[in-house]
Amino acid sequence: MKKEFKWQYSWEKVLLKCKEHIVSFILNKIWIVLSFVIFIFLVSFWLVFFGYKILAIFLLFFSIILIIIYYWFLYKDSFLIFTSRRVIKQIRNWIFWKHKKELKIIDIKSVLSNKKGFIQTILWIWNLKIEWTEKEANIYFTWIKEYEDIANYIWRVVDYIKLNWHTDNISKYKSRKQRKNLEKEF
Repeated sequence: MKKEFKWQYSWEKVLLKCKEHIVSFILNKIWIVLSFVIFIFLVSFWLVFFGYKILAIFLLFFSIILIIIYYWFLYKDSFLIFTSRRVIKQIRNWIFWKHKKELKIIDIKSVLSNKKGFIQTILWIWNLKIEWTEKEANIYFTWIKEYEDIANYIWRVVDYIKLNWHTDNISKYKSRKQRKNLEKEF
């Protein structure tokens, strides 16, 4: 069996892997970018004031590339994985700092979805909260498009595991679009 992520056990099957919406990810880290942009703007203004226009243009161009690389580097390592045994959420907060939370599926107490803001309403994106039996053990995953389908799927898997004590017959999560394409093929 091919490993789909770094900490996957050989007997573990990945049922769902999703990422946070890019708009949410950018908005969560916007204060870093704004402070960097203000600093670069002040340095560029100072360079233009002293006659170094070419250097100021180069600095602005280079800073835009750095911001794009920064977001790409952080976004590629931030995800939620739902396997046959556990739920793993990994967020890369800084370039050298990752936060990983891992909890067992059998201990899931509830799966809630809610929306909080105007942008979420426009984009039809909600938050997903998975609660465990332990006190204060939660996983929040924000801005998911198929929030309702994912929440229902997680509940079906949890119920199946609690009844049968295995995950052998559980299939991977498929979005509505994927299911419709499968129906058209048959």
